[in-house]
Amino acid sequence: MARVVGVGLLGLGTVGSGVLDLLAREGPVLERRWGLRFEVRRALVRDPGKPRRRGLNGQLTTDPRAVLADPAVDIVVEAMGGVEPARSLILATLDLGKPVVTANKEVMAAAGWELFRRADATGAAIGFEATVGGAVPVIKAVKLALAGDRLRQVRGVINGTTNYVLTAMETAGLTRAQALAEARARGYAEADATADVEGRDAACKLSILASVCFGTRVSPADVPRRGIGDIRPADLAGAMALGYRVRLVARAEDQGERLVLEVAPAAVPEADPLARLDGARNGVVVVGDACGELFFSGPGAGGLPTAAAVVGDLVVLAWGRYGGGRGLPGCTCYRELAPAGAEEPRPGLVVVAPGPRGKADGSGEAAPEPDWFRAAVRYLAGAHPGLLSWRGFTLPTGGASREGLPPGGLPRGGEAGLACLLGPAGPEERRRALAGLAEELRGRALGYLDVGPWIPVVGGSARKG
Repeated sequence: MARVVGVGLLGLGTVGSGVLDLLAREGPVLERRWGLRFEVRRALVRDPGKPRRRGLNGQLTTDPRAVLADPAVDIVVEAMGGVEPARSLILATLDLGKPVVTANKEVMAAAGWELFRRADATGAAIGFEATVGGAVPVIKAVKLALAGDRLRQVRGVINGTTNYVLTAMETAGLTRAQALAEARARGYAEADATADVEGRDAACKLSILASVCFGTRVSPADVPRRGIGDIRPADLAGAMALGYRVRLVARAEDQGERLVLEVAPAAVPEADPLARLDGARNGVVVVGDACGELFFSGPGAGGLPTAAAVVGDLVVLAWGRYGGGRGLPGCTCYRELAPAGAEEPRPGLVVVAPGPRGKADGSGEAAPEPDWFRAAVRYLAGAHPGLLSWRGFTLPTGGASREGLPPGGLPRGGEAGLACLLGPAGPEERRRALAGLAEELRGRALGYLDVGPWIPVVGGSARKG
């Protein structure tokens, strides 16, 4: 006979509704495979009178304590979002000895250590797979399957909104504003996407992922970040001309006594798995001494993908609880590493392209002469950190078409840009190189040309030729 497991839902929004739908759809399979029958007994909502797809027969409440204290509720799913009151409600649930499953990255990043300490004291457990990467099962893989390995690096595309925006700018020639509007229309972006665009969401997820991978407590404040606000379509086209894709990459690397952390746009070689992530997909690369390089990818957002990770935690915790164990270990941090930004010298891309005003006279018809290419190349070839390779390209106009040119070739017709790959350089060297290039162009009355941001290279090798 199946063991009935009572579930309490704190929140019935996108994730909570997804959990409800998935349990109804997959319940018979879970019962046959695991001997567990999950029944939603109580659900916290703001408006009990709101029409819903699935009736809960009087089980809705506006009082969170009614969910926690209900003796028919064995496991609580927290799907509210934000730090408070989620933190207080998770603590109260653990005090009752009940396991908690959460999809809330904010509360785990801000108070995870406190929650795990309370879980250890009460003998309960916390499942948080859905906090990073939606349905991508990287948390369990690191905590359990790779427990016997020493991990050295983790890097990933873990924000679906920005990846959709960058992909749309890259493939359709859209502006950032146009791409973000399209992402909202498709349900991949919130009305206020500031946390995504500025890199705060990715920094929050990286703090959780780095803590799990490297056994040291990391908070979002420890993560230096730069969002995609200064990335232009020209930067993406220039990167493609050299064999790279620009992605918002979250990266952490164990360097012995310190942990290098960063969220920033990065030039990823076409052969790297992160470069092949299009739209709202998420992906994480984990590098270990024994396992080598592993790649996890999948949908990183949406009700059902996130609900799949939540239900997975429900099954593991219920099985562990009623099978004699806790199911998942708690906090696995055991050492102190000094968080640091990624300040080591490394190669990067710089793209020069016509600015928004076009020609210096304001006519808006940017058609620079080939001499400016030669001037820029000569400057960078003679300036530190040095020019490794360069390629001229034409900007996309009226669609996704763009002309890739062999090294040394000059674009013909249309608005022209220049993509340069520069050798390893530290922050001050990068600043001087970009400032010097901008001054060189101004000195030649080419002030209408914009020198783009330094985009560091992350990942494997670019294509040859």
